[in-house]
Amino acid sequence: MSDARPSVHAPPPHDGAVDRPGGRTAGGGWAWGVVAGLGVLALVAVPAAYAVFFAVVSFTGCFLECSTPSPAVGVMWSALAVGLLSIPVLVGAFVARRSLRRTWPVVMALVVIVAVAVGLLQRVA
Repeated sequence: MSDARPSVHAPPPHDGAVDRPGGRTAGGGWAWGVVAGLGVLALVAVPAAYAVFFAVVSFTGCFLECSTPSPAVGVMWSALAVGLLSIPVLVGAFVARRSLRRTWPVVMALVVIVAVAVGLLQRVA
């Protein structure tokens, strides 16, 4: 005789999120990514601002008085500023578990914004 019930039970459907204690899931979510990104931005904002300031001083050669500009040093400081400002974006993407393919345009926009800001600050100083 055949039994109406299957002898092997199928596991419950799984949506990819791992349950954690307290009912939370390991999915991260975009809100936690934004919070993590803003937290890291608070940590790197001052060093990044100093790097931008040193880049402007290096490009223009002027701080309290003017001297010979050092464009190579300015490029180094600009690269450091871009690197520091990309860290919060990467941390936010990691926490939110987003693909960096989707985040890449945001990182490139950040690079362009810093480059334009340094260029504009050169003209002001």
